[in-house]
Amino acid sequence: MTNNDQLSIRLLPGGFSYTWGDRPAEFISLTGNDSVAVFEDAILSRQELLRTWELVICELHTSRVAVLPADLPMSEAKAHYDLLLPEADSEETVLCDNNNGISFWFGINARIYHFLQRTFLNVVYRHPLCSLHAYWQTKVSFGTNDKMIADLSLAALQLLVYRDGDLHLAIRHETGDLRNMTYLILNTWHQLQMNHLRDLLILTGDTTLCSKLQEQTQKIIKNVTTEQ
Repeated sequence: MTNNDQLSIRLLPGGFSYTWGDRPAEFISLTGNDSVAVFEDAILSRQELLRTWELVICELHTSRVAVLPADLPMSEAKAHYDLLLPEADSEETVLCDNNNGISFWFGINARIYHFLQRTFLNVVYRHPLCSLHAYWQTKVSFGTNDKMIADLSLAALQLLVYRDGDLHLAIRHETGDLRNMTYLILNTWHQLQMNHLRDLLILTGDTTLCSKLQEQTQKIIKNVTTEQ
């Protein structure tokens, strides 16, 4: 399978983007009283999207995510998800993305889910926190200090915390504001009682935000690095 046989769809707050192969991603805004209907029309009106794809990857950029042990029975995991997260604004389908003993449970609008299932074959649903964990889990196994990964974008802040090489926390905040990001990073650091002199903060993602956040967080945390 080549990249030209794989369609990637990202469901984002306020819209979605799609791409395949080397084609630049195109963002479509979803406005109006019925954003799901706008989403369906946007897909169905683009003939290039309706070909037979070998794989469709749908990545949901949502803060409605719970991280649980992969060996937890499905009924118990769903009960934990319902307990940890507030009731959704609309009917949702709860999905699971597994990686190395960790399950990322997240919700998708039920109408969007059923539309994608009707429209495409071989749809795989992912959450960006799971992809982020897959990338970092082997990179943070060095040393004995705790490590926080802060993935920065203009739309969201994603945090991973590792202790003894194991994932301790994974959370997503829908904000691109520098002050909010600074507060959320430092507050999480404090709540987890991470060591200001020994532990490591790694900033990744948007280069401008990384530079500004490094300047702010280094006032309190000694070991702050950036990686692109």
